[in-house]
Amino acid sequence: MLSEFMENDRLALAIQARKKYWSNYNPDLDNAPKADATAKEIQDTYNLSQKQAQAIEIVACPINRK
Repeated sequence: MLSEFMENDRLALAIQARKKYWSNYNPDLDNAPKADATAKEIQDTYNLSQKQAQAIEIVACPINRK
């Protein structure tokens, strides 16, 4: 039911963000995408509020940020 009732379904956006920003992640290289930059790009791309974009970034992030 992703995106069935809402064009910018937040769960669908989080799944897309995980695929886009984390596909090349390697913990040995310490190359995790930066949370602020990722959230800003999500915000701009989908015309969301800063809080919505940050929430999507948090859900999409597969690691425990320190």
